[in-house]
Amino acid sequence: MSDPRRITAELSNYSPPTATILPRPSKDRGQTKTTSLSSLHTLSFGGYIDPQHHDFGSLCALNENFFLAPHGGDAAAHTHRNVEIITYVTSGEISTRLTGNDQPVRLGRGDAQLLTTGHGLAHSERGHHTSSSIQAYVVPWAHALAPAQHTLSVNASEEEKKRPGFSIIVSPCVGGVAASTAGQAHVPVVDGSMPINADFLMAAAIIEDGKAAVWLVGGGGVVDSKKERHVYIHVPMAAGGSKVRLADQTVLGEGDGAFVTNVSVGDKVTVESVGVAEVEVVVLDSA
Repeated sequence: MSDPRRITAELSNYSPPTATILPRPSKDRGQTKTTSLSSLHTLSFGGYIDPQHHDFGSLCALNENFFLAPHGGDAAAHTHRNVEIITYVTSGEISTRLTGNDQPVRLGRGDAQLLTTGHGLAHSERGHHTSSSIQAYVVPWAHALAPAQHTLSVNASEEEKKRPGFSIIVSPCVGGVAASTAGQAHVPVVDGSMPINADFLMAAAIIEDGKAAVWLVGGGGVVDSKKERHVYIHVPMAAGGSKVRLADQTVLGEGDGAFVTNVSVGDKVTVESVGVAEVEVVVLDSA
């Protein structure tokens, strides 16, 4: 049986002719830095305000976090409300802890966590030595939901499923807003992913040099909103000389991203590795 999380790769350099691709260079991102944590902001976040880069679909923030050596770093306990928070570890290990819970969740490379903050959820994070993560903040389709936590642990076999196709990490809850507001158990529309209270998908692929992966917009049709999807392509920083090329010949290096609009469910966005090393690519796809 095929893996429902996997979007298979193609070598054709194809994208819908109507697609608009707008690069977001890493050097133009905002930054917040403390003695133990450096965070780069693709969209406005905290004290970084950029009217040209505010929300993108239901994605309201996208940060790349670096816990600094030699002893890692901490993000002290803080409270969020009415936002879904996805943490995807790109290197090292990170521990997260919900306030009032003595047992931290330890996430390694490729692991992910999803928090539904709902009417209020406090948590803290700690990086172990040098570690990094992608953290996405998503507007849910309803407010004051019951807080919840989901984790996705990836073993070596699961990690290989990202080669050479996209593996879905987060997908919408079955039943949509009605199920979420009724307090029903969270079940993802894509088996093996984490369920989010939003019309939103997150996926990752590891692409070898000279090969390509194709993202099927809307995960091939597992979302409610079929038209005018908002797709963001991000290349995590890895210090390995990684680069990708999109179908319009846009080249993205480490830390770069691109906003893709004027696309609908079933359209294909091709990402080709053109650097000197394999590259990891993260896709965020929302209504």
